[in-house]
Amino acid sequence: MKLRESYISTLGRGATNQTELSKDSIAELSIVLPAAELVADYEEQAQVTEAQIARLSAYDVKLREARDLLEPKLMSGEVAV
Repeated sequence: MKLRESYISTLGRGATNQTELSKDSIAELSIVLPAAELVADYEEQAQVTEAQIARLSAYDVKLREARDLLEPKLMSGEVAV
């Protein structure tokens, strides 16, 4: 659908800045949907990736907090490297 957005926007009819799509225009669009099994497989794999993104984002926050605590101490010489 995203690839056809510009085409779909040309189907709108109406006054300036008040265009709308008719049901007939929408009904004539050919939309290919993946098989339900393929969608389920994708969602399963995507969940694993999304969980990893969440874990890494939380880890990133903790690393930033540690950096913000240590950096002033390193710069002042309070903590030796």
